[in-house]
Amino acid sequence: MDKMIQAVVYALTLYILSGIIDHLYTRDAKTTDAGQNDDHYVLRVPKIMRQLGLFIFAFCNILATLFLLCRLSGIQSATIGHVAVFLVFASLGLLIVIWADAWRMKVQGENIEIRRVMRRTQRLTFSEITRVKLTKKYQLVLYRGRKKLAVIDVLMENRSCLEKNLQQHGKLPA
Repeated sequence: MDKMIQAVVYALTLYILSGIIDHLYTRDAKTTDAGQNDDHYVLRVPKIMRQLGLFIFAFCNILATLFLLCRLSGIQSATIGHVAVFLVFASLGLLIVIWADAWRMKVQGENIEIRRVMRRTQRLTFSEITRVKLTKKYQLVLYRGRKKLAVIDVLMENRSCLEKNLQQHGKLPA
């Protein structure tokens, strides 16, 4: 019975965390999207990634709750292991949402700010970028010296604006 209570508390905690993250994301998106142009824009992970993470989170929480209810009603084939597995997958969905919300590259004129999960925000200028590599998967890899700064996927929002700026600064061939 203790494990079931722990599972319910864990599921509620994940649900509350997703609500807080959703609130912070929508609040931040409203303030950063206003007034974007070719010199001031924000690169973000595609919205579908965040939506996929939310779907995984919600679906796995529902399944965990159903298995928990089955277990509480006396069905012996529904084990606490089923609940635990779905809560682990719900946690992975929440991690996808956190990653998609946290990663962003803000460009304001010459200045670039790269924000990631669990790392300090990096601030640099276009002149500090020493090399830009285009991979076989059409990803842009930005380097400062030998250090990889960021990998920009084809599907990222506002990638075309970044490509224009890199071409203007001579970092990317036309």
